[in-house]
Amino acid sequence: SDVCSSDLFYYNVELGVDTGTVVLNYDAFSIPDRFIVYWDNQEVINTGFRGDSSYNSELNSLGYPNVSGPGNGTSSFVKSSSTPTLAVVYILAPLSGTAWDFTLDCPIPLPTPTPTVTHSSTPFI
Repeated sequence: SDVCSSDLFYYNVELGVDTGTVVLNYDAFSIPDRFIVYWDNQEVINTGFRGDSSYNSELNSLGYPNVSGPGNGTSSFVKSSSTPTLAVVYILAPLSGTAWDFTLDCPIPLPTPTPTVTHSSTPFI
């Protein structure tokens, strides 16, 4: 067995300078993984372990909590300032044979309020 393997993987994701909602789409398939996103030195997303709950006893034997939901889903946070532009996605994958897929989308700008214009019809005479 591989006793020197790491259970934690990370990916740097460049989000750019725009602000708005950043969406994480993830799929841990059946073997549970946990997706954690850090931005601006803060944890902004933590999915808990996602996958098939039949792996709970294996997770528990390693000191991890039960699966918190199905393997795939979405989560989001609001990128409220233009910097920092970099987010880090950590994936905690303690069980062998695991695989995952994720995307972290660039910010979707928040809608800016538009002024209300009232039109009244005046007949031309």
